[in-house]
Amino acid sequence: MTKINSPDPTPAMLRIAANLRSLCHRSRLSQQDVADVVGVSKQMVGRWTQCTSTPDAIQAAELAKLFRVPLDVFVCEDVSAIRDSDLEEIRDVARLIKRWGYEKTHSRLLGAQETVGEGKANVQRADDEKPARPRRKAT
Repeated sequence: MTKINSPDPTPAMLRIAANLRSLCHRSRLSQQDVADVVGVSKQMVGRWTQCTSTPDAIQAAELAKLFRVPLDVFVCEDVSAIRDSDLEEIRDVARLIKRWGYEKTHSRLLGAQETVGEGKANVQRADDEKPARPRRKAT
């Protein structure tokens, strides 16, 4: 965390705060949701959105990863061009991260793969349910 000692924040600090506020609002994530995923307090996220402090490099990278934007875009550009439909998915993923942790969520989401068997596509679920068994052909 970088504490701002000067009364005038830099343009990059203002951009990070504006992007974080926008992405949280549009994805309907609370400051607590973001704090849980990044591993900081709710108050710290509030300071970031109010531009009284800024996330360090690792925290900024975690925020960019959460909102699925490149780090340079999150820090330097306006994120208003991101589609709202993309942000809806982020809210669901953030809730999974809170439930399972980042590594487990990442592996479960990547584990949801499509398998093809007997001419039909079967989708295996990445959650705790067992996949349905394929039916055997009558001989």
